[in-house]
Amino acid sequence: SGTEVPETLAGIILNHGSGTWERHAMRWVPMAQELARLGYVAIYPDIRYLDVEKGPSDCEAVAGWLANHGVERVGIVGGSAGNNPTLSAVQLFPDIFDSYVDLYGGLGVSSWRHLDEERIEAMRAPVLMQVGGNDARALENAELLSWRISEITPDHPQHLRVYNGEGHGFFFGESPAAVEAQRNLVVFLNWSLRDGPQPSWYVW
Repeated sequence: SGTEVPETLAGIILNHGSGTWERHAMRWVPMAQELARLGYVAIYPDIRYLDVEKGPSDCEAVAGWLANHGVERVGIVGGSAGNNPTLSAVQLFPDIFDSYVDLYGGLGVSSWRHLDEERIEAMRAPVLMQVGGNDARALENAELLSWRISEITPDHPQHLRVYNGEGHGFFFGESPAAVEAQRNLVVFLNWSLRDGPQPSWYVW
């Protein structure tokens, strides 16, 4: 394809939301393919997202597989309900994940597990949350998580981007906001996983 292979091999784990792997494949597989075209090792696994213990462990296992295959840095993305095990994995296995993205997720973030002080303090990966302004539940939880991080670890890199007028799942659409969110995701990953320039909009 002519895509230049970066010096630092970075992997990205993509966790879908409620429903089957097959149901979400038409959205997440093209995303994985585009990230692969950009030089990332992108994996779209079928983690047990409803299991509070096995879901995060599944994420750890996928990250371990990537590391065993030469991947030096690992990012992880969670969408909707898939963000629960994603966030848990970032908190429970902080030395494994180098980048964390919440796509309109955070369902259940208000639980004490994700907001516990020790869990917040353990987080190492820079955080990017992208939520639609009309996605009330996800936005409320993302704002709560952002506030909690700021309260406990004010120097931790984290940014919440709200896309006005957009609803749940907007990221995979074709609206100007969706295109912007897709572009911002790539720029954020390039910074957090490949030492690219920090996005000018990424402030905390």
